[in-house]
Parts: sequence; structure tokens; C-alpha cells
Amino acid sequence: MGVGGSLGGGPAGELHVIAASTRRHRRRREARASQRTPLLLLLTPNPTNHPNHPKQLAELRALRAKSRDRVIVLSSEQFERYASMAPPAGGKGKAKAAPSSSSDQKERPYALAVFMSAKHMMDSPKTRLRDLRFEYSLAAKAFAEAPAADAPAATTTDDADDASSSAQPAPQREVFFVELWHHTSKELFGRLGVKALPMVFVLSPTHPGPRDGGSGQIKIPEQDEMGRDGQAAQGFTKYPWAAEEMVTWTLTRVPGSRAGAVERPSFVRSPLFPLAFSGFLTFGAACAWRLYGSRMARRRAVWGAGALGVWWFSVSGGMFNIIRGMPLVGIDPRNPGRVSWWSTSRSVQYGMEGFVMGSSYLLFSVLLGSAVFSVPKIKSAGTRSSAGVAVLALAWLVLMRILAAYDSKTSLGRQRQFIGYI
Repeated sequence: MGVGGSLGGGPAGELHVIAASTRRHRRRREARASQRTPLLLLLTPNPTNHPNHPKQLAELRALRAKSRDRVIVLSSEQFERYASMAPPAGGKGKAKAAPSSSSDQKERPYALAVFMSAKHMMDSPKTRLRDLRFEYSLAAKAFAEAPAADAPAATTTDDADDASSSAQPAPQREVFFVELWHHTSKELFGRLGVKALPMVFVLSPTHPGPRDGGSGQIKIPEQDEMGRDGQAAQGFTKYPWAAEEMVTWTLTRVPGSRAGAVERPSFVRSPLFPLAFSGFLTFGAACAWRLYGSRMARRRAVWGAGALGVWWFSVSGGMFNIIRGMPLVGIDPRNPGRVSWWSTSRSVQYGMEGFVMGSSYLLFSVLLGSAVFSVPKIKSAGTRSSAGVAVLALAWLVLMRILAAYDSKTSLGRQRQFIGYI
């Protein structure tokens, strides 16, 4: 039995010992790896967790929270502080961290969108800085409502198991919208090369910023300029640039940044809107009920006048003016100090022209209706004849005025053709 046991159990016993030893070595390696992982994570350089940046981030967030429109007004000294590139922390008595690349030492965990302002130009009709500043504040609120750049992302159990083997996600950046005023930062305006407004740009996380204590020029790359002297970057349609376009452009210039939706102020979103709307419906219903029960609402003349008013508004192009935003009057190009309500150009039309033509149509229709229904009811034959001739003559003059206006707009000679046919 002993020999049999040694022959039959010897190799199996050795295999069992080897397998047990292999498992013990695997567990030791896993334990050592789990102990090294936190240390590696602490020593791995991460621009968003730069030891000098959390204080600046906290200060910028506090300033943004105090601002009503989420735009931070900075002085020259504050801009120098937040725009400068903070050096990597280090000191005696501390453990040496793993060597970081130069790109890690030259990045900030945030970007600054800078709006250059001047009090004497805010109400200028040429620059329209006040309107642009309003759109800028809406974009600032959209970025302020985005999740913080250092907010932890939700992970699953499977993601946590593979954390050691997966690559690190791209660093996230916050964008702070700031404003510089000319009367308090004249020297800084000169260093930035700002000679005219509007001027809006983004100071990217990799921009070196101003030198500490220096007074040299701060060069802004052209691709980081949202707009200069009214010339906008690609992606903007018209001036003043819309907040939605500002948000889209900034997201493309600052990788890793996040923004919420642009919410324009509206009374519909106000908590008083339901109360005001209910009151309006109640008041309107009460007025409609009283009007329906009154004697005036049962007269045909009132309904006739209302029908003519609706018809006049429709043929005058009132809805067209509202939808397309047509101006009622314009400026005479030959005399800039004179207001023009009628343009002889075929490519230019004012809203007042439509109301003039609509009034002409209404007057011509009323004259024809009077000649058919009102004049025959006159008892005196002489008066009836005189009134009929006067009404028809006036209708003819109105018709000629309509045809002349049509001819001036089309240059087709319709008036002369009509007279020739007569």
C-alpha cells in the first residue's frame, strides 16, 4: 500500500502543492497591485487637480455666484491673477511626485471668456454693446448651470473593476465669463491690443497668460477671438451675436467644457404667469358676455364696420409686416434728414405702403358700393344724378391712383394699357 500510495499519489500531491502555491502568489501580486494603485493615482499628474488651482476655482465660483447675470467683473489685478499660469506646487519635506509633462504644467482647469466693455460706447447704435452684453450674459448663465468640472461621474461596479486598466478620461474644464471695463483697465486694454469694440475672446486653458509683474503684450490667437471690431468668427450669423451661437463656439474652443441650455427671459416662465393668465381669461370672458348682451352688438352697422376693418388689415399686408418685421417708414437716401414712407424702388417696400394701398382699395370699394346701393335711394332725381356722377368720378380717380402706384413698382405700364383699352 505504501508503494502503491507513493506511485499513485506522489505526482498528484506535487501538482496540488504547485497549484496552491500559484494561487498564493497570484493573491500576493493582486494585494501589492491594489496597494500601489492609490499611490500611483496620487502621483499621476492631473491638470484639473492642480494644487494651486482649487483656490482660484473656488474664488471664481464665489464671484460668479455673487453676480446676478453670472458675468464676473474683474479689475486688472484680478485678471492678472486668474489669467496667469500657476506653477506646479512643490516644496521641501514633501515626497517627490512623478515627473509631469510640460503640457500638464502649462494648463489651467478653467478658461476665461472675456468681454471688453466701455461705458461711453454701451448705447452706441453702431456697436450695440448693450444688446451684445445681454446675449453674453445669457451664455454665461448657460455655462454657470452646467455641472462643475470636478464633479465625480457616476460609475458602475463593472467600471470600477476595470478602472486600473482603462485610460483616464479627458480633463473637464469650466468656463467663466468675465468683463473688463476700459475706464478701470486702460493699460490692460493696450496690452491685449484692443483698439476698437466689440472685442470678445476666450483665454484657453493652455494660453500662457500675462507674465507675473510684466507689462508686455498679451497676444490672443485669432482662432480664440469670438469677434473683433464687429467681425465675428465662423459660425455666427448676424450681429449682435446670439447667446446660442456663443455657447456652441465656446464649447468647440474649450474641449471638456460643458454648458446648459440658454434660457431667455420670458413672462411665461414666471410664477405669476398662471395667475395673470387666469385673470386675463376671467376678465375677457366677463367683457365678452356683457358685450354680447348689449344693444350695440346687435346692430348690423357694427358688424359691417368690423368686417371692413378685418378686410382692410388683410389686404394691407398687416400680417406680412408683423411676420417679416417690415419697417413702417424709412430714410430718404437723397435726403437723410427726411422720413420716407413710400419708396419708388422695386426692391424696397415699407409697411406704410401696404396700408396706403389697402386704404385705397377700401375707398374704391366703398364708392362702388355707394353708387350701387346708396345713391339710388335718393328721392330727388337731380341730387341723385349729381351724387352718382360725383361718386363715380371719385372712384375713377382712386382707381387711377392705384394703377399709378402699381406702375411705379413694376414699370410694366399697366396704367397706360388700361387707359388704352378704355
